[in-house]
Amino acid sequence: MTDIMFMLANDHRNMTKILDALRRQISLMDHEGSPNHHHIRSILVYILDYPTQVHHPVEDLVYGELKIRDPAIARNLDGIEQDHAELEKQTRQFAQAIDRALQGEELPLQWLVHMGQNMIDRQRCHMAAEETTLFPAARSSLTPTDWANIALVLGAPDDPLFGPRTREFFRCLHQDIMISEAV
Repeated sequence: MTDIMFMLANDHRNMTKILDALRRQISLMDHEGSPNHHHIRSILVYILDYPTQVHHPVEDLVYGELKIRDPAIARNLDGIEQDHAELEKQTRQFAQAIDRALQGEELPLQWLVHMGQNMIDRQRCHMAAEETTLFPAARSSLTPTDWANIALVLGAPDDPLFGPRTREFFRCLHQDIMISEAV
């Protein structure tokens, strides 16, 4: 249990850093500054990569085991999997809008800013809900066998931004996040 829950909690801490970096870039966009479009694109690629492809499926596995172990508690968490799908859709829509803007399409600035801020707020709300509902329920209800089953399916995922081997694509973004944390 501790390894998987540690990974999920750590992912949330890292996602907070990513969302903070995105909010800084959106703030520059909103105040007539010049955001770092490479960072915005890198952030969105990361969110569509690791959280969507690794983190949310792990939470879905935890939720699946919880439904088997304690259906009454799991009923209170209905919607977690649907929320993951909706977050991915919202992030894709924002990424597509940013891509269109980067290709020179004239899009209303306030619309882009609102879209980005809304995505960030929804991601934060989602993480807070998981930390107060799913995580405590999993810690209290799942057995060592349940955690072992999840670990078997999970394997050993590597975070491409915060893991031991930062992917080259994310190197500048990683440096920016580390510098902003030091300030």
